[in-house]
Amino acid sequence: MNTQSTFNYDTSPNPAKLIDSLRYLGYDNYSAIADIIDNSLDAEASFVGVTIRNKGKLTEIIISDDGNGMSKDILSQAIRLGSDTTKDSQSDLGKFGMGLCTATLSICRRTTVLTKTETGKLLKAINDVDEVIKSNKFVSVFEEGDSSDEDLFHEMLCYEDGSYSSSGTIVYLQNCDNLTNSNITVFTNTLKRELSRIFRHYIIAGKEIWVNDDVLAPVDPLEWESNKTEKYCDETLEFEYQNDLGAKITESLKIKIAIIKPDYEKGENETARNMVNQGFYIMRNNREILPHTMLDLTAKHNSLNRMRGEISFSGNLDKVFGINFTKKNISINQALQDKLAQFLKGQLASISKKLSRETAKDVPDEINEIHENAAKEISKKSKLLIRPKANIEKRASPIFSDKQSQDITKNSSTREPKDNIQDGLTAKCEFKQSSMGVSGDIYEVDQKGRTIVITYNVDHPFYRKFISGIGENDRSLVAGIDYLVYSMATAELTQNLDDDGTLEIINHFKSIMASNLRTLLL
Repeated sequence: MNTQSTFNYDTSPNPAKLIDSLRYLGYDNYSAIADIIDNSLDAEASFVGVTIRNKGKLTEIIISDDGNGMSKDILSQAIRLGSDTTKDSQSDLGKFGMGLCTATLSICRRTTVLTKTETGKLLKAINDVDEVIKSNKFVSVFEEGDSSDEDLFHEMLCYEDGSYSSSGTIVYLQNCDNLTNSNITVFTNTLKRELSRIFRHYIIAGKEIWVNDDVLAPVDPLEWESNKTEKYCDETLEFEYQNDLGAKITESLKIKIAIIKPDYEKGENETARNMVNQGFYIMRNNREILPHTMLDLTAKHNSLNRMRGEISFSGNLDKVFGINFTKKNISINQALQDKLAQFLKGQLASISKKLSRETAKDVPDEINEIHENAAKEISKKSKLLIRPKANIEKRASPIFSDKQSQDITKNSSTREPKDNIQDGLTAKCEFKQSSMGVSGDIYEVDQKGRTIVITYNVDHPFYRKFISGIGENDRSLVAGIDYLVYSMATAELTQNLDDDGTLEIINHFKSIMASNLRTLLL
């Protein structure tokens, strides 16, 4: 091999092809907008506004802030892929130099940035997908803003007294053709919930984030400041690792575990007590990057519905946590995973046992009898029913030992995707009751071998009205409900729950169903 070869052959990417590919890098709309807000908070903004409105047949989104603004040199970098700007890994939310471009590309075809420092002029930059495709070059508009740009700047950054911010930045997303929800009301309300949770610590610290005309209040899944929350763990975990230069570095992780209150207020709750929301919320530089994950420490189970955890770390540990530029997923280094498992598994086992005792009490004997008869009838006909494979363990009871955790991975990897008629052996069914709160789902389902366990939420008004509140002549109604819920539960389990997208759709379906029934029955 010729070691003297010269690297002089141009292999620059095809801009027209690349620009389209960059629109599908894994951002969802809400995390993309959060990524843009990261830049605002890094610029020391005290106010961030998100305006969502229709313009013709398309939606436009405007993110404005009263931060420091950008100089000409910084703006020139910010509108490039892989911008070269200085970031402090210990405090800044941005890092990879990809956020502004890739986040906006994932939503819209045209992005206009207006920015002004306290002493500078209003600057304008425009990136347009169609212009890049047409010229097959990465080209942008880069110039001073005109009078219409000044008007937009003043409109978005105007204070109540009629004055406006002397500095700031506006990111104007036009031709938003890649929104996942075309219903603007639903999209806006979902964005409010996401941002209220993602930036909760910044909002608590005094930052104002508005979406349209509403200022966001912090949503803390741990409900840490509530006097009804049990602060189960509040400790610092030290982790030593080797950096790229071979030096040993020690960093601290802040770990909180809360058991949130068991009583619920009427109506929907932002931190509903269900399997979707249980788990750990991962915080990088006080900004959430991943919600409700169990970190592969155990399966989700309704016995942990009131468990919430928070793991906070600085950006110095990005490589150890496996953070990518979308800042929405993690792939934890094995050494850290082992340390977290050692620290957390025992606590999770204890919490599971503690909360498992909070099952429904005083269930009438006639109710249990009806459930038992329905379960027997289902078991009797099980050979005729479409059921999930017996080796599904994803939704099984919490399992904490290393060996058993390996079994979960082994078994879940062999799951058949859907609609598999089980072998000739008889399958069992059990009905249980548990307190999951008014805002919890109507039921949860688990599978233990060939036994499908359906746990009703005794706090939901559907259960109280149609099951526990039955009269002597309504026994067939309860049995019918048992058959219906069993059929829904088996349909749920026969899906490929290893696919996060499928699981999210199922959980969303159950949450909406529970919410609407709750509203109609209360």
